[in-house]
Amino acid sequence: MEMTPIEKATLQMVFDQLKAGGEPQWDNDTIKIDGRTIGLKIEPDFDDEKDGRYLYSAKITTTCSIFKQSSTLEYQSVGIGANREEAVTTCMREWFGAFAVALIRVVLGTANFTINGKRFYSGLMGVRGNVPPNTWVDGTDRMAAQVVASVFPVIGLSQGVLTPLDVKLVVEKEEIKVNCLIGSIVSKAAADRLQTLPWPEVEQPFMFKQYYIMTDLD
Repeated sequence: MEMTPIEKATLQMVFDQLKAGGEPQWDNDTIKIDGRTIGLKIEPDFDDEKDGRYLYSAKITTTCSIFKQSSTLEYQSVGIGANREEAVTTCMREWFGAFAVALIRVVLGTANFTINGKRFYSGLMGVRGNVPPNTWVDGTDRMAAQVVASVFPVIGLSQGVLTPLDVKLVVEKEEIKVNCLIGSIVSKAAADRLQTLPWPEVEQPFMFKQYYIMTDLD
């Protein structure tokens, strides 16, 4: 099936970024680079006005052949805007920053950190709200590695070639709310471990989110 204009424009963002570290080529609707391939499909589940704004929500499925094996990775992305074009653009940029940046790092072999024989490739980190100064919550790879290390006893058991870890949490004065996916499955065991990290005490909440892809070293 031929790609839609939105799918083509979204995959073009990946193509453009890959040019910084290689020589990607188009093969019909698939990107090829150094024997690796990337394609995607976008399935909207909400595409309409809501509460005076436009909301575009979609499941974006990326198919890729990396390390001589095929993988399928899913990411749910949402965009809100004054109109449909703005909402779609926001949705695709959210997917690119959170998911595609991590995948591009896998393709180019630029891991952010390693833990116990596994490489981790990070998407852009989101930290919003009132984060207390001078704490370990500083937006660095060192912070990301501490977050991932806390759930490694859970995710480290995964056997896939590419294993996604999607962490979203809100630190509030009285509690820490966590949503953690390994693959596309909610992991309560990982969420429980994330809650045990020494998150700073706050009067006002802050949010943290980041997407990671785990691979073997070899």
